[in-house]
Amino acid sequence: MVDDTWRIEVDLLREGPEAENAAKYWAYGGGTRGRIAWEHKVSEIFGTINPSEAAASAAEYVVATYTGTACIGCGEVPEGVVVANRSAASSKLSGQGARLCATCEAAKVAAANDHRERVLRWIAGFDSSLPDSVEALSDVMLLDKLTQSDPFKDKRLRGLFLKQAGFSSGELGRLLRLGVLVPANAQQPANIEFVDDSVSYIPFEIDWHPAGEGTLDDRFEAIEQLTSQEIHSALGRFPMELETAAKECIVQEAERYLSLQLADRGIDEPTEAQWERFRESIVDAWSYVSLAQFYYAIWPACARAVDNKARQPFMGRGSVTGSAVNNVVKMLNEFKTGERPAKAFAQPYNLPLLSRTVSTFRIMLDLDPLSALEADVAEALGTDAQLLPAPEEILEGARLVHLTCLRSMPEEHAFVATMASLSLLVPHYDIETINAARAVFAAEYVKFAFPVPEVGTAEVAIENPF
Repeated sequence: MVDDTWRIEVDLLREGPEAENAAKYWAYGGGTRGRIAWEHKVSEIFGTINPSEAAASAAEYVVATYTGTACIGCGEVPEGVVVANRSAASSKLSGQGARLCATCEAAKVAAANDHRERVLRWIAGFDSSLPDSVEALSDVMLLDKLTQSDPFKDKRLRGLFLKQAGFSSGELGRLLRLGVLVPANAQQPANIEFVDDSVSYIPFEIDWHPAGEGTLDDRFEAIEQLTSQEIHSALGRFPMELETAAKECIVQEAERYLSLQLADRGIDEPTEAQWERFRESIVDAWSYVSLAQFYYAIWPACARAVDNKARQPFMGRGSVTGSAVNNVVKMLNEFKTGERPAKAFAQPYNLPLLSRTVSTFRIMLDLDPLSALEADVAEALGTDAQLLPAPEEILEGARLVHLTCLRSMPEEHAFVATMASLSLLVPHYDIETINAARAVFAAEYVKFAFPVPEVGTAEVAIENPF
């Protein structure tokens, strides 16, 4: 238990009645602890002299040491300070209270500075200021980057702190109008008005459980009314731009993996012409090959290039790189014709998807309402949710891709990558079938990730198919 009292200790320097009178100068109720109180007038102790003379006389006979309260952080008791007179002791007492020691105070300030620096670095990562309205896909991507960043989700992050970190009042107002921030006491985003900079704001959070009743479809419809329509309407507003962005992301992820494979094998980076051929093959194949299957094409292609070098010692370095790229193109063509089955492959570098890739497919797949539901979805799935049937071969492929991605990606990224792989099946299945498969897979994923045991029954262990 932290000792939160103050004390003044009086040590006699001499003996005799004069010393006793001097000790009375420091007399206070409650022994050596408690409130400083005059119990004897100075004139009664030292005669008709003023308080400063009384303090000087007392100092010849006693020494008084003031000790403050223990630190509320670590419990350390501060060292005593010699006080020369009652007024000095009273001054220290008036400034006394629950406080931190110098070490704990420094640690607190350092933590606050670190948090502020983290937010400032996060804000500096934006290429432009917040948009007044969502007019282009880049605006949607910027808002997605904002809402998915760790500092934004930090419970300590308030609107006032955002302002202190560099956001203007107008930018905070735009965040409110876009549905990205909501006052802490608000129930419905539609009722928000930005009027006071000092009001505390929290990131967009709603109690999802009252959001609709009935089937899962009904609940999603109710939830979509609460989410930011500006962010989640991007698929309908910018379909061509989103498709282009998705292709660019897949190409970039494949490039990263190819570079790592080449570097591991001591093979030079491709020339610009070789990169261009590689990119064209990825774009051409992206409608029927998932990212994990691209990995499956790149790994053996690079290994085969090394084998070619071993068989042909005089093969030039550029030729070895060209051989690797040609092998990738050849394997992708074999996937397309069915000559070689495309398999999902877990890249060994524990390489998470780039944030832009995750944002692009999150927007394409409208994942935010799903991620926000969690246990609510699982509960609905366990009662009256009716899911459309889907071809089992699609689901088996999705489970395999997800399991493969989990070996080298965080769970969130693996789920996004798997859902993205399903969206690449458009040339082979109608969109209703793909959406049905996506819904079934997402339901399975959420149900096993956030299991809700039935009321009144023992919890049964179920093997997770993922």
